[in-house]
Amino acid sequence: MTNRFSIQKYCIFCIFFFTAVLVSASPKEPKAYEYMMQENAPVLALDKLEQGMRGQGISVFTSSTGPELFDFEVLGVMRDYLSPGQDMILVKLLNERFKASNVVAGMSGSPLFINKKLIGALSYGIGAFMTEGAMAGVTPIDSMLSAVKFKNNNN
Repeated sequence: MTNRFSIQKYCIFCIFFFTAVLVSASPKEPKAYEYMMQENAPVLALDKLEQGMRGQGISVFTSSTGPELFDFEVLGVMRDYLSPGQDMILVKLLNERFKASNVVAGMSGSPLFINKKLIGALSYGIGAFMTEGAMAGVTPIDSMLSAVKFKNNNN
């Protein structure tokens, strides 16, 4: 239980840290990803996700370009995959960038959105040997919010 809570706590930290880095690195003019920078972004519950849904994530691939959007498609939700009560969203990363590489170190915590609603944070690189794009595991926002609620109730 402590290990699972620690993983969720780490994921929440990564999302907030990564968002802070993106906000500080972002130029002042409005960008296509401006909605992703909201402090209280609307969320899309895990039970509303369906296979085939598409969305966008945001990450910094090179310091010279700053934050960049990337596309993904939901492949499914893996219930109790990591441990009992710990689900994972499986996504396929669709951009050209991922045909040559998979998820790389530093992308963990990258927020993912569908219809401008937060679904979670990139957490795991999966399928390093795939030739048609890369797969990734996403920690659902539901899990992260549950961890925060659990912590707040036990203080």
